[in-house]
Formats: sequence, C-alpha cells, structure tokens
Amino acid sequence: MKKSVLFRTVCIALTVIMAAFMFAACGSGGSGGENNAKEVKGETKTWGRYTILVPEKMELSGGNVLDPEDPTVVTVRDTDSVLHYVMCTIFPEESCKSSVEGTKESNSGEDVTIDINGVTWTGTKYTWSGSDGFSMYAQIDGEWVLASGFYHAYDSEITRAILGSIKVSAAE
Repeated sequence: MKKSVLFRTVCIALTVIMAAFMFAACGSGGSGGENNAKEVKGETKTWGRYTILVPEKMELSGGNVLDPEDPTVVTVRDTDSVLHYVMCTIFPEESCKSSVEGTKESNSGEDVTIDINGVTWTGTKYTWSGSDGFSMYAQIDGEWVLASGFYHAYDSEITRAILGSIKVSAAE
C-alpha cells in the first residue's frame, strides 16, 4: 500500500513539473498579424531578381533542380540542414493561389495571413513530421512571390526577417 501511494505521489509530482516546463517553453510570442519581430542579424544578398536577407547560420542558393540559373527562384536555408529553408519563387497570382491550395489540401493546412513591413502574405501553415511548414504568397514590387518554408514557422522571427527583406527587380 505504501508503495502505491508513493508511486502515485511521484507520478503526480513529475506530471506537474513536466507541465510547468511545457508552459514555460511556449513563451508569449505575438500573434501572426503583428510585426514585432526582433532584429535578425545577417547579410543582405542578391540572387537573380531578388535582394534578400540571409540570416546568420543560413546560406543562399539560387535557381532550382531543373534550372540552377533560374533568376525567379531563391532559397535561404540553414547551413546545417537543407530541410530547414524558406524558398521564394516568382509566379503569376493564380499559380501562387493554386500552389497554396494544393499544399493546404495535401497537408491538412490552416489558413493564415500575416502583415510584414506593409506587405500582406496569405496562405497556409501546417505541421509535418513534428515540424512547421508554410506556403504563402504576396505581391512585392509588382510581382507575385510564392514563399514556402519548412522548420521555421510562418510567423517566426527568421521567416519574418527573410520575407520582410525581399526586394524584386524587374525582369530583363
């Protein structure tokens, strides 16, 4: 009987401690509509038609698998994982919308909208294999840009900094 009471007491204590750590880890991040991101340090770089912030411990690559010189595609990814990225592609508005809808349907995504530096991004967020993902689009400098990312949430400081830094030059 003593073991049973002691076991229950230890289990309850551990549960309370774990719950306290989980709530503490959640923090008090702002809502998706706010633009209250802290400054993310990095370097502004140019690739193709983009000028974009590349945060510290991240790298820039341009183009895509089919065309490594494609000036309409740029990816900023963590230096230690190619799966942690934010990728931007210039597309017609309807292609952006259909891509976001496809991502939403295939990943049971949730609609999101976020304003960053006066630009409204519309799209979907989802979780896959325990990590955050997103697909959103916005009009920047007269061009429609589709941004997709994995590991960095759509409203994380890094994503806000990258998307908020984008400048698109005219097509040559």
